[in-house]
Amino acid sequence: MTTALALIEQVARDHWGIDAVAARLGGELDENFGLRCADTRYIFKLMRNGCDPDFVAMQIAAMDMCAGDDFAVAVPQVVRTSTGAQIENLAVDGVMRIGWLISYLAGDLLERHLPITKQLGASIGAGLAQLDQRLADFDHPLLARSMKWDPSKAGWIADHLDVHTDPHRRAMIADIVAAQRELAEKLASVPTCVIQGDANDMNLFVAGAGADQHLCGLIDFGDMIRTARICEASIAAAYAMMGADDPIAIGAALLAGYHGITPLSDDEISLFLPLAQARLAISVTCSAQSREPGVDDGYLQISERPAWALLERLSGRDAAMIEMGMRAACGRTPAPDAQKVQAWLHDPAQQFAPLLTGVDLVDVPVLNLSFTSPLSADNPETPDQRILNQKIADFLRSTGQPFAIGGYGEPRPIYGGGEFGDGIARNRRTRHLGIDVSAPEGQAIMAPCTGTIFATGNADQPFDYGGWIIIEHDAAGCPFWCLYGHLDPASIAAHQPGDAIGVGELIGRIGGEAVNGGWWPHVHVQMLLQRPSDSGTPDGACDPDWFAMAGILCPSPAIMLGVAPKKLAWVPPDQDALLDRRRRLSVANLRLSYAKPFMPSRGWRHYLYDHEGRRYIDAYNNVPHVGHAHPAIINAVTEQMRLVTTNSRYLHENMLAFAEAVTARLPQSLSVCFFVNSASEANELALRLSRAATGQRGMVVMDHGYHGMTTGAIDISPYKFNHPQGVGKSDWVHVAPQPDLYRGGFEAGDAAAIAGFVDANRKVIDAAVASPAGFAAYISECAPSVGGQIMLPPGFLKQVYAHVRARGGVCIADDVQTALGRLGTHFWGFEYQDVVPDILVLGKPLGNGQPLGAVVTTRAIADRFANGPEYFSTFGGSTASCAAGLAVLKVIDDEGLQDHALTMGKALLTGLHDLASRHASIGDVRGTGLFLGLELVSDRDQRTPAPAIAAYVKNRLYDRRFLTGTEGPHDNVLKIRPPMTFDAEAASALIETLDAILREPGARI
Repeated sequence: MTTALALIEQVARDHWGIDAVAARLGGELDENFGLRCADTRYIFKLMRNGCDPDFVAMQIAAMDMCAGDDFAVAVPQVVRTSTGAQIENLAVDGVMRIGWLISYLAGDLLERHLPITKQLGASIGAGLAQLDQRLADFDHPLLARSMKWDPSKAGWIADHLDVHTDPHRRAMIADIVAAQRELAEKLASVPTCVIQGDANDMNLFVAGAGADQHLCGLIDFGDMIRTARICEASIAAAYAMMGADDPIAIGAALLAGYHGITPLSDDEISLFLPLAQARLAISVTCSAQSREPGVDDGYLQISERPAWALLERLSGRDAAMIEMGMRAACGRTPAPDAQKVQAWLHDPAQQFAPLLTGVDLVDVPVLNLSFTSPLSADNPETPDQRILNQKIADFLRSTGQPFAIGGYGEPRPIYGGGEFGDGIARNRRTRHLGIDVSAPEGQAIMAPCTGTIFATGNADQPFDYGGWIIIEHDAAGCPFWCLYGHLDPASIAAHQPGDAIGVGELIGRIGGEAVNGGWWPHVHVQMLLQRPSDSGTPDGACDPDWFAMAGILCPSPAIMLGVAPKKLAWVPPDQDALLDRRRRLSVANLRLSYAKPFMPSRGWRHYLYDHEGRRYIDAYNNVPHVGHAHPAIINAVTEQMRLVTTNSRYLHENMLAFAEAVTARLPQSLSVCFFVNSASEANELALRLSRAATGQRGMVVMDHGYHGMTTGAIDISPYKFNHPQGVGKSDWVHVAPQPDLYRGGFEAGDAAAIAGFVDANRKVIDAAVASPAGFAAYISECAPSVGGQIMLPPGFLKQVYAHVRARGGVCIADDVQTALGRLGTHFWGFEYQDVVPDILVLGKPLGNGQPLGAVVTTRAIADRFANGPEYFSTFGGSTASCAAGLAVLKVIDDEGLQDHALTMGKALLTGLHDLASRHASIGDVRGTGLFLGLELVSDRDQRTPAPAIAAYVKNRLYDRRFLTGTEGPHDNVLKIRPPMTFDAEAASALIETLDAILREPGARI
């Protein structure tokens, strides 16, 4: 349809007496136009050829029924023609079509309030319930029509599965259709009503901000039908969950909001998510059909990508746990039988036999395998069971007894591989749903109470159960089941399903590593309140976000084992209490990153994990240069500390070997090393060296530069001393302009711009020479980081260094951020500028977290310094720190991390430039290797800094499990500076997530 806007404007004048300017709006089948007068706005709807007038009449009648101040959700009202008619038949290109005009709703479309909060989700649910109640007495013959968008009638998709060419996606949709067939009887029995039927983010209006956001308006009654009442909430949830960080939580909030106005039955609650999935399946199927030859409908494809993403996230979820979560959200008891079983377990009359004959489990030590325990795993991504088993064996040996117990609900990093969940920023199954009892191989396991053998088997793959048995028990008429895993398969071979087993009778014997899934000898005991599947074994661990529900279905078996549940229940750290302690013991300007503080418990490569094992992608921390918890660094430091940790007053190989390893990679003139604890201390030493070399005191520094937190380092850091609460500039410090080509008003690489910046720096240097303090040195970062991830223009330092030396000064390169291959193109940051400094300052990445900094200078400067007072740093150049430094250099070489940084940097830059082509809030993309910046602006033409957008993006990335930072004079540059292990999977995920966040209203111009 290509109706001319001029025609619509003419129709408005002729039939409604309105002189307005028309603009085209979206629509699937009909055409919609916005009309703007001087002080009034309208929506004009031009119906498709052949539209039934009764279809329009039905919508108008429904809107009339929803009119009135007593209804909190505003709906449009029909605007009659000059003759009083509700609709007008219009000739368009020789075809008669229906036109009608409705009032314009003020407020923001929901699309501008994404992602939806739980509070807003609840308001949407409540508003839709009120709408459905308002329409309770509404009737029209067309409400009985069959609609392809009705999720309760999604069976038609079965005949169109072939439009999905991807086999995985086709199978997902087929599963949804099959699930609906199984729910047909339940669907036929639930209440029906008239529903609006299309509560998507382009049809709902929102008012308020923050916690006060609420549904205030609704448009489009064209999809009204009479169908299952629960479909209204399910359709709304299908759209509300798209793009949500926790879609199930948003869906639950919306359902609870609806239920709070219109109480839903248990059957309706159970249908809620399957119908939402059915609506998503309809959406992606219609989108696929629209791409068939001869069909071109971009409107249908608007939500296709987020719909598929949501379907993927919902696929494979435990339906029973989701239903329980929905029941809980609606104030229902999630699992009524759970209370009966708990009452039976806690009945003092119940007597349970010991699991291990003669062993009181109350007295055995608790084995901690949580994310905070050094026992738990060497590598949280692909843990080595042999290393784990040896650690546990050593632990048991240290206790002096062969038994241990632990730990229900404990989040563990020991579950590795795709079978425990996958996805770069998605949860794994980490929360343990049973209790482990460690005992020697062959130890007899006895039945705590009477029961019947339900099933047995042998899951012989690594990380699985090995020999397992499930026993059914009766809790005063309420059945429950117990799983015993990691048994010797031969010891349970005699048990058959249906066999009775008495209290204290032999269940089986603990298996060794060869037969129990590769684990240390122990038995996994897990209670189950849901009848186990006839095929396969129940999961022994769950997603941390689902533990609240999974813990109801799999409660702690501690009482059956004779142990108080509290002793074995994992308790998360109290973050609020920790924050209070930090406030009492620290200072306000020692700030935390992110609006919601991050509390990592473990690291590995470019991943950080919270205390429950949620994985975050670290795109920010450059101190763990070769990756968090690199075993080579840990081993080097540990082995040295086992021998001796001492300082540079004593002769030791490590300091000399590390000095030789560093200088071997440097130009010949940089030949003397000083080792310190940090870059701040290194820059203090660089100040002393330059003053000893020149006899002068004055320093020229680059604007917005940062060189550390000590008094002298702050004095040469405009980033600090120019802060509103800073100490101000000292009279011996001279600030030269930062050559930021983006903010300097020139395009990158402009020769005139470079010449201008060089000349400005020369003038500052000359002023320093003429000052009372004289001129000692020029210092700058090789690539300013806090200044905004700036790459200095080509040739800039070469010209400035030449002028520094001509005026008798010393050139200091602060290579803290960019050394050791981070730039990809060069090992040292100063090489990027094709210069050689007189003094080189190093820090951060040298020790991969071990306190280690360095200053490397010429023999002549070192000798001048040596004529002064004795130099000594207590911990500088310690044997352990130098061991770490040597290991870092070796890992960089062995793992090819410099080349890797170059490759990943190119991939990231390609992705970031692609984002810049599609998002107007990106003003500039810069950097090289794994040192990148994304400058965010509110006006691209004016290059207006947008710190609010940058803060929003940083915090939303954190919400989505990506760690980044913001820097620059205006704090509007997103800093991407990850560990050097950052790989293609992480890079792709970061770009994809950035794309999604930049589409959100908070990141748009």
